[in-house]
Amino acid sequence: QAVRVKELPSDLTLAVVTDDEVGAIRYTLPAGEIVASNPYHLQTDWLFESRGTVQIRADAFGIRDGGLLGSCQINVEIDSSEEVSCGPSITGFHFVDADGKPLVEIGGLRNGQMVEANLLPRGSSIAVSYQTNFIPGAVKYESQGALDIHQVNAPFPMAGYNFDKAGIYSIKAHAFNDDAFSQILNTCAITFEIVDTIHNTNFPAIESTIQNHGKNRLRSTTKTPTTNSPTAPVAVPTEMPTDFDRRFGDDVRHINCDFASLDSDMPLSDVEQTDKLERDCSLAISGAYADGTGSRKIDVFDSGNVLYGKYDLGSPHVSCGGHVFVNGTGGDASGPYPNCDAQGNVLHLAEQAEDNGGCMFIDFGDPVKLNGLGVLNAIGTEPVKISIISGDGETLVVANPEYTDRNSLWKVEETNPKMKMKGVILVSVCFSAPSRSALSYIDFYHETEHDEFTQSKDLEAEEEDLISAAQLAEAEDAFPWCGRHLTGFSLVDSSGIALSGHESLSFGHLVKGMDLPDDVALAPKTDDSVGSVRFFLPSGEEVVSSPPFTLSNASWLRELPTGPLTIRADAFAKKERDGAFLGSCEVNLEIESSHDLVCGGGVDGFHLIDRKGQKLSQHDHLKYGQTVRGRSLPFGTDLGIQTGPEVAAVMFQVAGERDVYQTNLPFQLNSKRFHQRGTYAVKAHTYGSSDFATLLGTCEFLIRII
Repeated sequence: QAVRVKELPSDLTLAVVTDDEVGAIRYTLPAGEIVASNPYHLQTDWLFESRGTVQIRADAFGIRDGGLLGSCQINVEIDSSEEVSCGPSITGFHFVDADGKPLVEIGGLRNGQMVEANLLPRGSSIAVSYQTNFIPGAVKYESQGALDIHQVNAPFPMAGYNFDKAGIYSIKAHAFNDDAFSQILNTCAITFEIVDTIHNTNFPAIESTIQNHGKNRLRSTTKTPTTNSPTAPVAVPTEMPTDFDRRFGDDVRHINCDFASLDSDMPLSDVEQTDKLERDCSLAISGAYADGTGSRKIDVFDSGNVLYGKYDLGSPHVSCGGHVFVNGTGGDASGPYPNCDAQGNVLHLAEQAEDNGGCMFIDFGDPVKLNGLGVLNAIGTEPVKISIISGDGETLVVANPEYTDRNSLWKVEETNPKMKMKGVILVSVCFSAPSRSALSYIDFYHETEHDEFTQSKDLEAEEEDLISAAQLAEAEDAFPWCGRHLTGFSLVDSSGIALSGHESLSFGHLVKGMDLPDDVALAPKTDDSVGSVRFFLPSGEEVVSSPPFTLSNASWLRELPTGPLTIRADAFAKKERDGAFLGSCEVNLEIESSHDLVCGGGVDGFHLIDRKGQKLSQHDHLKYGQTVRGRSLPFGTDLGIQTGPEVAAVMFQVAGERDVYQTNLPFQLNSKRFHQRGTYAVKAHTYGSSDFATLLGTCEFLIRII
């Protein structure tokens, strides 16, 4: 929760809610520990001196034997900003985009406010706010270390001054009576901070460290990446051959390395540990300081046997049947990064008194096709940076999403599909809080290189078939797949031209049926060897199509109710090649049939807002029946309603839940459900008085979370 300390009384205390079994509370604060007896209130002088995220933990001890009864932890966002009050000609400041339009997501700036850099589009600047009957004739901006900027045209942006770097900015603006800057009407000053919560990883020497590890390993490789997506980490590679192994021999081996064979609570540097890792996973892992000044110890931790103080590294989450203390908000079953699959052993850098960051380096020995990687307890405010290096020198850098939180399980392959690279030789995982996050699993295909100068054409053809088969395979299940002859789908018009945004349909691709042209068709992507395609529709109907293989009559697309739609296509060779079966490909679509919302009764529409009360720009005017990806929503997203001045109160109704009464602007439905899949029907009743006596109207709204 965000706390604006300037609006709080000076005698504020923090209290915990307990039962009669509690005899003492131990608070753990950034500055140390404090033990409190009944009524367990904590003085908050430290709160007024804090900035940013403050973490507070309370441990409860029994009144009878003094034993630990439980723990509760909370993160508080400290906002020490205050309103800017200057005068009629300049009443404050706000951010504008490159075209001078206000950035409504940020709103009016407060003195001392922290602004997230990812909310600022390229070319953003600030401008002064003023009353319409006191428009200044000109504005001059001053900032220490920069040239003064003079503006004579409204909205008087501070053009030419870049706010693209994180840091503290102090700006002073003078309003003048005319464009000749003759007389100052009033002056207004503001100080604010731009913080980069996504890209600032605080690892200044990472690049050189990675290059030192990988420079002697560079080689050329021409292999093709797999398309396998791992489910929960399973045991290390089984000794029994899988279907994948039987079909493709020894050249390709699927490895899901989850460290199950390692001994917990023992360092990875132990000889037996490293031997097991090499034997079972065909890789080596080492630790180092972020600045490259030396090596760091890596510990093996059993996430299913949590110890005091390591609950955030526990798995699974309490909402999925795990330990009661494994309760971090990021790992909840209803969140975007659920920690529901037991992770078993995980690797984390050993704790140190002064910890300024560290890295794990995963060395594969030979090039591999990287498929997945998991990080447990990746917290958005404690960045994790992953660098993936291939043998040809290509490097991909990935940072953890902003809204990962305590006890979350970040499956990198789900948020960053591009990490599935071929020819990978080294992966570095760098932590800003090394002992608090852990490496959970590594999923890849191990491949054996061939000497490209000595192999025959027959071997080249054999390798081509081998790799394409590996690309088709999906773990233990070989059907259906998308491969060399049938590679995917797109939506096209009557001319066969792919529709913008639908050129390559991914699993769960969102399709807004009402926005599609009448001649839309589904087109498989095939090569020249395909002679016909058989489509399998949700109705059970089968349609056989000849070139260009489009499934043209798309009335079935619009007439279907909103929801998921799965279509399979089987490809067959041309008749002169015996019409042999060449492969199968399946696509899963999310169909949305939304329409504009018209209500009346003082209701202008619905929108989604973040936990700071700002509208989400992509969802600032929702349609009835709109489909929204829950994973794209920031944590704490609420549903807001846009009302006219005549509305004094709103009552929200959601089936199966208590009614919510709101009398203060902005009217919003505080709900955690937007991280859970499902369809939600909301009724909003508007009233002309705060006692809910005068009903103005009722508006019904439908939203789907996928």
